[in-house]
Amino acid sequence: MPRMIDTPPARERFLDARRLAIFGGVLTALTGLAVAAFLQIDSALDRATDDRVATALADTPIMPRLIVVRVPSRTGDWKIATAVVRMDSAGARAVGVAIDLSVPVAPTGTLPDLLPASPHAVIGVALGGDSIAWPWFLADSLRVRGGTAARIGYTELLRDPDGVVRQSRRAATGESWLSDRMAAVLSGRPITTGGNLSMRLRFARPDTAWYGACALSIDSVLTLAPEALHRIVADATVLLGIDDSRSVPTSVGAMPPLAVLAHETNARARIALDDVAPLQDATWWVNGLWLLAAAVLGACIAALTSLRSSIVLAGVALVAQVAIVLWLIDASGLWLPLGTAILALMLGMLGAEAVELWQARRRQRLTTLLFSRFVTPALAAEAWSARHLYLQGGRPAPLQLPVTVLFVDLRGFTRYSEATPARDVMQLLTDVTAACAADIAAHGGLVDDFAGDGIKADFGVPVPRTDAATISRDAINAVQCAQSLAASIERLLPASLGTNGTQARIGVHSGTAAAGTIGGTTRLKYTVVGDVVNVAARLQSVDIADDATVTTRCRIVVSADTMALMGASAPPATDLGALPLSGRAHTVHAFRLHAVQASSH
Repeated sequence: MPRMIDTPPARERFLDARRLAIFGGVLTALTGLAVAAFLQIDSALDRATDDRVATALADTPIMPRLIVVRVPSRTGDWKIATAVVRMDSAGARAVGVAIDLSVPVAPTGTLPDLLPASPHAVIGVALGGDSIAWPWFLADSLRVRGGTAARIGYTELLRDPDGVVRQSRRAATGESWLSDRMAAVLSGRPITTGGNLSMRLRFARPDTAWYGACALSIDSVLTLAPEALHRIVADATVLLGIDDSRSVPTSVGAMPPLAVLAHETNARARIALDDVAPLQDATWWVNGLWLLAAAVLGACIAALTSLRSSIVLAGVALVAQVAIVLWLIDASGLWLPLGTAILALMLGMLGAEAVELWQARRRQRLTTLLFSRFVTPALAAEAWSARHLYLQGGRPAPLQLPVTVLFVDLRGFTRYSEATPARDVMQLLTDVTAACAADIAAHGGLVDDFAGDGIKADFGVPVPRTDAATISRDAINAVQCAQSLAASIERLLPASLGTNGTQARIGVHSGTAAAGTIGGTTRLKYTVVGDVVNVAARLQSVDIADDATVTTRCRIVVSADTMALMGASAPPATDLGALPLSGRAHTVHAFRLHAVQASSH
């Protein structure tokens, strides 16, 4: 069976091709990500995938003792103050009051006394853009009265460019949010998470009805008996705010603004009470390493595996990316961009595949250059489809394989050239070699070389033969080709080429040879070398005693090895016995074919 000779340079060329594909894939991914960032496509992808992740995380535990008190618009602040005092007295751990300046509230002057009278109360004022508009009843003089400044904060719904609320951030002035102040009251210590904290919010699904289940009306708070109110709000966190008909789009669906504030309060309280890490976006360099890893992974998958395997591995990589993102969110509160990472993975794969395709086209052009001029299109297509058997590093690798070699040469051509104009000599060579090349290609052979008036042809290349029937078929094709060549030469040679005896000689021999390319990068030649080539050449040139008496103009000598491979298909022949060949220590058993007849192949 043919054996591929694996050499270190071939392995190096293989690795170089893979490295080039990986490098090309990573470069393509990084370039694509830069373009996506310029066009802001990456932000849109991340927002879309972030919402999917947020939906998957929507089972976030809401504080079991978080109660929302809904206040109708235009409710007097005396009524709000009374409700806050009652809940504080009933044992609430913290009571937050969210004042939205865009919703009318009827002030009566009672809220200024609320904070000193209720030590667990916190007041939050909504922000309008980057400016702070304080109502008259929270004048600067009252903010610091009785040490109450630490229990006044801000509320604002922070929307992304697409209008969806996904995160919260501290005010630009450095002041704290209402949720921070409430967390400080709950934990008994100030929140020191930094003035520029950006925190993502984990929402519960709107259809879980948690908001309605843990909500009270302000009228219920005012009318319930103290004992009943104590059973409801004791040791609970209460958020009191204006509840109107508006809804706010979030990453898991639309919900009332007060519900969004409740989620934010829940998140800050969990940070304060349970030491839960805030859910934050990764830093720029962590994001960069994450995206680079995705690009390298995609390029490696495409460059090192087959197309079918790469599709399967790409699916596994996508699942792994999602799993890593979810795990980091739960383990450390780190939020990695999923949409851009998926884009980097896909671009890495596409880039590597493009480089692989480009290299395959180069190899195909090389194969076409080597074979297409000397074989039929069918054989060229077969050679390309089976390229994995003999191509290595972009060029045919050395192979040890069984072949049948044919040599044909014109006798007396030197004397003919001496007496004939050069133009006529060239025309004769053109006609003869064209006819011979066509015959060789028609019989499945490969024209190895033209040498003056001689031709060398190989049968059984470049695709290695692995079974006896195919090897036998190559021998049959070679001998039938020799007969066809003899007929063509009989037709084309002029009578003046020789006065007697044969004017063309053909030698055919079968054996094992090494096949591959020789030459450099600017000029390559595919050939076979070995003793089988030398024997075929000597059978073509050997002198036989009765050459001068034979009437046919073309002599065909075939070795016994080739005749044995042909079996019952061997044509009639004369046994020449063991022939001594020039340059060889051993004789070769050979046969001379009888009358030449062109074969129909």
